[in-house]
Amino acid sequence: MKIKITIILFFLCVSNVFGDENKKLSNAEIKKLPPSKSMILEEKNVLTACKGDDVSKWDNCWGKIVVDHPCDPEKWCGTWSKGLYYNGKKHGFFHEGIWNGRSTRRSDGIDYAGNYSNGTKVGLHGRCYYAQAGRTDFQIGNYNQEGNPEGIWASYDGWYDDFPQNEDGWHETFRDSGCHVETALLYLNKEEPCGYDQKSSKGYPNLFTSLSTGKACRGIHASEEAMDYKYTIEYKKWLKMLEMHEN
Repeated sequence: MKIKITIILFFLCVSNVFGDENKKLSNAEIKKLPPSKSMILEEKNVLTACKGDDVSKWDNCWGKIVVDHPCDPEKWCGTWSKGLYYNGKKHGFFHEGIWNGRSTRRSDGIDYAGNYSNGTKVGLHGRCYYAQAGRTDFQIGNYNQEGNPEGIWASYDGWYDDFPQNEDGWHETFRDSGCHVETALLYLNKEEPCGYDQKSSKGYPNLFTSLSTGKACRGIHASEEAMDYKYTIEYKKWLKMLEMHEN
């Protein structure tokens, strides 16, 4: 099946975030990248880029698909996806997303990050909602071999100004750290997951709010009844799963 593909090419000589500006990464090197690095890969960074418009022929290469189109007079929409392909199917770690741009209101979108096996979502996946300003949230959990979500999922949320500012003065969001395990640990105080005004081990705000097995312990969705996940079997089980994927 052929689809319209926009492949972005960059020929400007700019500093490469991976070190040597002329260095191109092999598929084996791409597989070793943490999500916070693989999310900023572009064709100029990869050794074997997928060619042509027929995705079914993409094999053992890194590919990016961007579909951008107007939704109505005041809005444009788009989807994007990038990662490794084998035998015409997604196979490896992928970053994907949808976005909505508006001329009269703020733009927003959703990022997804996680592994595929022969075109099917498997293992740990993250979902990050972001907006130009306002509230943002993040969920992370597991997909089974059939590509269905299962087990315990965790939720995080925060306001735009809860996040630290980067060197350009912009507030970061969940998506900036890769929308995966790195993100979950960056914004989690393991010992006090429901603690207000707590920091993670890396000095970031604790933005964990709940597990899919219970109510929110903090944030706008928190119940009046006290909830502390750190003593629950579900939290310990979920944290162990998270730490297994660390590094």
